[in-house]
Parts: sequence; structure tokens; C-alpha cells
Amino acid sequence: MTGTPFNKITNGERDAILTAIAELGDRMERRFEQVDKRFEQVAKRLEGVDMRLETTDGRIKEIETEIKVMKYDVIEAKLSVRNLPTYWHMYVALTGLVVTVFSLMRFVMPGH
Repeated sequence: MTGTPFNKITNGERDAILTAIAELGDRMERRFEQVDKRFEQVAKRLEGVDMRLETTDGRIKEIETEIKVMKYDVIEAKLSVRNLPTYWHMYVALTGLVVTVFSLMRFVMPGH
């Protein structure tokens, strides 16, 4: 560069700069392709996560439905337990009535 003016670029330097710019452009393009591939991988993983979330949401809804059914069963069981003493007394009373009638029949009709 000794024989050229200060701001003047020689053809060799220009070629070297253009080659460096072309190489930089190629490297950037390869890097962009790698980034695009990674974005595609992430998108596929997100699709898988979305599918899993949908499956989980479906299972949660099924569980919620089962819990509602169980709540109704528990309420029904509580009501039947509350009414159980009434039924128990009724059964005891009927049994006592049957025993009493049987005893009276043996007393009234001893031959049978």
C-alpha cells in the first residue's frame, strides 16, 4: 500500500474484503438455518405439550365428573344413614308384632 493514495483500495484488497463479506454471509446463512431448525424442534415439542395438555384437561374433566358422582353417592348414603334409625325401629316393631301374633295364636289355638 505504499505506492497508492491513502483512501484508495487496491483490487487485491477489494477482492479480499468481498471474499470476507461473502464468507460472513455464508456463515450467517448457515447460522440462520440452524436457528430455524431449532425453532422447528421447539415448535414440535410445543405441539406435543399442547396434545398432552389437552389429554390432561380431558382427564381432569373426567375426574371432576367422577367426583360429582361420588358427592351425590355420599349425599345419598348420608340420607340413607339418617333414615336408618327410622327403618330399624320399623323392623323391630314389625318383628315384635309378628312374635306377639305368633304367641297369641299358640295361646288361642294350642293344637296347632
